[in-house]
This record gives sequence, C-alpha cells and structure tokens, in this order.
Amino acid sequence: MQVEKAIILWAGCGRRISNDHGGIHKAMIPLNGKSLMEYLLDNLKRAGIREVVAVLGYRADEMLKEAEKIWGSNGLSTVINDEFDHTNNLCSLMKTRDMMDGSDFIVLNGDMVFDCGIVKEICTLEGNIIAVDNNDHGYQLDSPRVIVRGGRIRDIGRHLTIDKADGYAISCRP
Repeated sequence: MQVEKAIILWAGCGRRISNDHGGIHKAMIPLNGKSLMEYLLDNLKRAGIREVVAVLGYRADEMLKEAEKIWGSNGLSTVINDEFDHTNNLCSLMKTRDMMDGSDFIVLNGDMVFDCGIVKEICTLEGNIIAVDNNDHGYQLDSPRVIVRGGRIRDIGRHLTIDKADGYAISCRP
C-alpha cells in the first residue's frame, strides 16, 4: 500500500541554527537557492505524498504562507503547537493525534534534506520503519542518533554520541 500522508514537525524555533541565520525559521534557511521547506515539500510531491499535516508553532503565520505557496492549500492542513518553546517533537506529533485517522503516514522533521527515493521506498514498505542515515558526515549532526543491532533499533535519541551510534534517524513510519 502506498502511503500518501506526511506529518511534518515544524513547530520548534531551531535556536541553535536560527541564531546563525538572523532568527529566521530553520525551515526557511536557504540551501543552493531553495529553502529547506521547499526541498522537503518538493521531495514529498515527487514521492507521491498527497496530504501534508504541518505542525506549526514558531512563526506559524509565515510558515503557513510559505507552505501554501510551495504546496498549495489543497492537501495541506495544519496543527498548532502553542507550547513549542518548552516542548519537543513528540509533543508536536501528539498534537496531530486527531488527524491520525487510521491511515498510514510518515513523520519527518521539518529541517531535513534528502533524496525523494528514500520517502518513496518508505512509503511502499510494510510495518513500522525508521530511516537511518549511516553516512560519515565528519561531524555530529543534530538529528537523533540510533543504535541498530540485528536490523532493529535498540536505542534512539540525542543522548547518543555519533561514535557510539550507527547513524541518524531521518524519517519514520509509525
């Protein structure tokens, strides 16, 4: 079965990176002439995603305007996490529970850049899946790190250092 819904977690401030870019939302940071948001939404369209649930908080109005400009308003819905400044992505995800109507979906952090083939593959596989980036980036990314043993995730979180982890969690299909 092809998954057609994506939940994107865009509520947070991204304090660590936004401060280096004049306080703009991290999803609006430019990379090679496009915002991270534009890369993400374009890749989701190319992967066959038809519905996006955007969890917004920090700069929600401008984020919604930009998302509608890129995606359009058809197939785009929003949930507001008013507690974004003192909660985490799990809280943002739980704000979408009324929109989890029993259909399959994928969950993405809103500041990820990846090849759309990853999403295409995740959307066609069965079961609960977490995509893991195990490339050597030469430095520790801010994404949650994972330990994988026997094809199963044994630990996940930012508490792991990359020298102990097998890679980074980049997407999931609960």
